Amino acid sequence: MTSRPRLLGLVLMLCAGWLAAPMGRADMVYLADGWRTPAAVTTPFKRLLAAGITTDAPTRRRLEDRFVSMLRAHDVGCLTSYSIVPTLPAPEDRQKVVDMLMAQQVDGVITVSLVPLKETTEEEWAAAWRQALEQPGRLRDYVDAALRRPPEKTKRFGAEITLWNLATGERVWAARTAAGKINKIRDAAPNLVDDVMNDLIHARLL
Repeated sequence: MTSRPRLLGLVLMLCAGWLAAPMGRADMVYLADGWRTPAAVTTPFKRLLAAGITTDAPTRRRLEDRFVSMLRAHDVGCLTSYSIVPTLPAPEDRQKVVDMLMAQQVDGVITVSLVPLKETTEEEWAAAWRQALEQPGRLRDYVDAALRRPPEKTKRFGAEITLWNLATGERVWAARTAAGKINKIRDAAPNLVDDVMNDLIHARLL
């Protein structure tokens, strides 16, 4: 028969292990860093385009669909890019795709670019992402560069999530995830989008 103190100790140990497991799992994908423009944004976005930039079609659709459902639940219109461009093009056709996406009647674009990390550490990618935010980025240039990037056969990716003002072409909000396998990013899509939505609402961008 198990003594009461021993049973209590076992329960506490199991509870501690259950609580620590999510924090200690190396394969979890979550928002790891964020940024917001120091310039004031006085008008919330009312109609957006969700653009997943990855050749993995299921992940692209899952991310875009989640943004559509969550944004519409908050009375913000949203279009999916895959309904306009079902398959991301070969690099030589990227300009045509950029023109099509920029022609949509929206006031902002949310890009989710999956960056392959084959020979790049997460720390190196994070530093490069943060450094890029110090420069005045432009939506057209960012999408063009992301489409130009050749697909790499790698197991590790990082997702860069950015909200752009279509009228100015400037980024107003950005975040990146922790690195992870692409199926983990796809599985984490609901939670990732929920966290993005919470932050955008808190920042009064929606």
